[in-house]
Amino acid sequence: MPQDIDSQDNSLSPKEIERLFIQGDRSFHQGNFIVAINIFEQLSQEIDASHNLYFNLQRQLVKAYQQNQQTEQAIALCQQMADSDVEATCLWGQKFLATLAPE
Repeated sequence: MPQDIDSQDNSLSPKEIERLFIQGDRSFHQGNFIVAINIFEQLSQEIDASHNLYFNLQRQLVKAYQQNQQTEQAIALCQQMADSDVEATCLWGQKFLATLAPE
C-alpha cells in the first residue's frame, strides 16, 4: 500500500539544519543576500521557536531582508519578534524595529 505523501517525514536532520544555517550565514556575510534569504526562509519553515537556532535565524533573516532592500518584510518579521514571549527575542525585535522604522 503506497504511503500518503502528507504522512512522509521530509524534515531536515539536526546536522542538515546546522549546515544550512552556516551556509546562509556565509552567504549573508559575502553579500549574497538573496541566497541567504532563500536559505533562512526555508529553515524558518523547518524549525520551530523552541529550536536553539531559531532566534539567530530570525535575526539573520531580518538583517538579510534589510540589506536586500526588503524593508517591509524586515519590519513585519521584526514586529513578530517584538511580540514574542521570549524576552531576548522581544527586546531585539523592538530595538531593531526602531532602526528600520524610526518614529
